[in-house]
Amino acid sequence: MSAVAYVCDAVEIHFCIERGRTDIYVERAARIRNGDVRVDADGLVTVGIPRRLRNFYCVGTEGRPPDFALDVIGSVQDPWQDWPAKAERYAAVGLRECW
Repeated sequence: MSAVAYVCDAVEIHFCIERGRTDIYVERAARIRNGDVRVDADGLVTVGIPRRLRNFYCVGTEGRPPDFALDVIGSVQDPWQDWPAKAERYAAVGLRECW
């Protein structure tokens, strides 16, 4: 199991299953959209919206961006080369926390 899958599962088990919360949305391999700006996250967590099946997370439809996203930096040669552009896209969709 990947680290992202482990974190997403742990958050979902802790809040949604053990504590019975129905207002926490956890998704792996999620696309976040805000208008014309899109970014793909390895995982995301949003508190205060209902858990339901979504094709993508639309900030306009949900009324706010996710609380945080999980992202595995993709470049093997230089792990930090992808981060500045990705951080700008996360900021453009309104996301304040990315781990």
